[in-house]
Amino acid sequence: MGNKPAYTRNWTGKVKRNFATFADSLPRPLRILEIGVWEARTAVWMLENLNPAAYIGIDPWDRSLLDQKKFPENAEGEAKVWAIENLARENVRPFISVVTLIKGLSQDVMRDPAYEYLFDCKSFGLSYIDGFHDYDAAMADAINVWPLIQSGGVVVWDDTVALSDKKGKRNVNPIQQAADDFLRNKQFTELFRNEQYGVRKA
Repeated sequence: MGNKPAYTRNWTGKVKRNFATFADSLPRPLRILEIGVWEARTAVWMLENLNPAAYIGIDPWDRSLLDQKKFPENAEGEAKVWAIENLARENVRPFISVVTLIKGLSQDVMRDPAYEYLFDCKSFGLSYIDGFHDYDAAMADAINVWPLIQSGGVVVWDDTVALSDKKGKRNVNPIQQAADDFLRNKQFTELFRNEQYGVRKA
């Protein structure tokens, strides 16, 4: 497998717990669509543990879209984002035969005729959505992803836990709200609702 993957953070604990509820019942051969790759930590976990026939990951890796305090508008900020993108590409290199990484906004990539061949209707057994953490982006991703999921396939939204304000009041999470609103008239089975939200398409 070559060098061991490198990461600056490890958040796969929730992935392991939640994915255990459906990993053995995913459609095969399995195609995975991930929105929000970052360092490819979750991507590598899925590649190692779910054995997909194909994995497609989309991420803009764009400094202007990130926290300006962590990624300032200067050469240092650009270099930090470049390093993260490069790290992601190196981490998935051992699986290159089944991996396609696309740099861009998910809403743009999935409507781009140049990539149309990758997004056949009902061709994915799993989609992991970890894109922008606002209602409109989460809703757009849900609208674009749902038609691509096979019957029996699974969609997982990340970072759906309710947020607390400075007074400790629990507020509605915009990602969870977008998922709930989108799914209101859809046929599905809820798998889990915690730091992540997972559903199986009927």
